[in-house]
Amino acid sequence: MNIFVIRKMWNLPLESEGEEKLLESESYRKMEDVELVLRFFAYRHIDNLKSPVDKFLDEYLKQANNYSEETIKNLENIFQETIQLIYSILGSSAFIPPKEKRDRRTPLKTIYDPIMQVFANNIAHKKSLLKNKADIKSNLYSNTELLYIEEENNKSLFDGRYNNKKDVEARMKYFHNFLQDYI
Repeated sequence: MNIFVIRKMWNLPLESEGEEKLLESESYRKMEDVELVLRFFAYRHIDNLKSPVDKFLDEYLKQANNYSEETIKNLENIFQETIQLIYSILGSSAFIPPKEKRDRRTPLKTIYDPIMQVFANNIAHKKSLLKNKADIKSNLYSNTELLYIEEENNKSLFDGRYNNKKDVEARMKYFHNFLQDYI
């Protein structure tokens, strides 16, 4: 599976930079790019999410190891089309948090997981999404009221400390509702 785009979006080293550069990278040694692909497929089954997330990912991987070649090829196509669509619309800042969060240069899994699912679920609307890419990119976090959960002391929707099923679903709902204006 070609994951060049995901490596670029997460600032992970590329094979073209040489083996020495790859081996110096902790992210590369930890196989974070592979984890991101796994997360995409596992979160397609969010109904099965139980804490901790590591166990959820391990369980999905065990099941996926038994998939047929045809299923794997279909899943690869879904991933490729989804990541390419997101990159075409949001560029390398796709998984960067809203302005007031962190250093605004580090991609977050709390954004990656839901945005990948929502775009994958709306891949049928690719032409419309691409047509509206400038508005999507500039308005992604414009509804600041929805970026905080009022009934939970205004906790930030994209706070990385909260990764249970309810939190991931709330983030997915945010992106899903946002995209509806562009479909």
